[in-house]
Amino acid sequence: MNKCSGCGANLQNKDASLEGYVTKKEATLCERCFRIQNYNDYQKSNKTNNDFFPIMEKISHSNDLVIVVIDLFHTIEFNDIMKNLPNDTILVLTKRDLLPHSLYEEKLITYFSKQFSHVLKTIIISSKNNYHFDLLYETIIKYKKSDEVYVVGYTNAGKSTMINQLIYHYTKLNCKITTSNLPSTTLNFIRIPFSNFTLIDTPGLLTDKSNLDYLCKTELDKVVVKKEIRPRIYQVKQETFFKLNDFIRLNCSCGNIIFYFSNSLTIERVYKMPKDLENFQYYQITVPQNSDIVFPELGFIKITKETDVGLYVDKNISFYVRESYL
Repeated sequence: MNKCSGCGANLQNKDASLEGYVTKKEATLCERCFRIQNYNDYQKSNKTNNDFFPIMEKISHSNDLVIVVIDLFHTIEFNDIMKNLPNDTILVLTKRDLLPHSLYEEKLITYFSKQFSHVLKTIIISSKNNYHFDLLYETIIKYKKSDEVYVVGYTNAGKSTMINQLIYHYTKLNCKITTSNLPSTTLNFIRIPFSNFTLIDTPGLLTDKSNLDYLCKTELDKVVVKKEIRPRIYQVKQETFFKLNDFIRLNCSCGNIIFYFSNSLTIERVYKMPKDLENFQYYQITVPQNSDIVFPELGFIKITKETDVGLYVDKNISFYVRESYL
């Protein structure tokens, strides 16, 4: 049988519990993709990075152009991708529409480009607003080394949504790749023929621990960013606690604190120790000036002045500190 046009899984009609299951042999979309596309009914895959590393190795041994896709809003550490890909690379920063309209884009491009010597060009796009897609398409044609161009990135970076826009605007194909807010939607290679090259979508690499895995559907609806973020800015002059829904508690004593999270996420400012900290893991960290505390796939907090921060985080939630790119 063929591959699913939505996720790339090998189609089969023998076992409904396995990937690629279809009820009819002539189907081109597996039952899992059909339910995601039509009912937003997500079925988690059992894929791990052990399944994906051979794919990365195959790409690295080719001379083909690679498009590395990075989610601007939910940026995670992507050194694991770049250090294993010596290929010439186009760096695509997605979801521009989620960050403030006034953002200085050249600073973003410089921040990401300077970290890797083999990046030929960095492009900021918005699939929602069809922003810079002509530039992206022209850049692919300019730098492609062969008929094959690979697309790689972590889950939820916007790879498949970007490819669907390219399909819509630059081919006559009547198909689309399955997209979802949750990990492991694309399960295998998906080859899309364009007039001048073949674009190959790859399964999204998984982080060691996804913060989204521990949220119920109601919580996900609050966390997933759907429109331009409104930064919430607080000036701190005394010990202050901030409560972010049920996931994070933070306290600090000075500086400006700027929260970049979904507009639906509740942030409460209080001036005394919250009483609901018994189920949180505590971290005392010194955050350098102009840095972000990043909670992958959830959002980030910008700290403008070097300060000591007390973090009370749900034991399932991971975070790291980076130099701010805003």
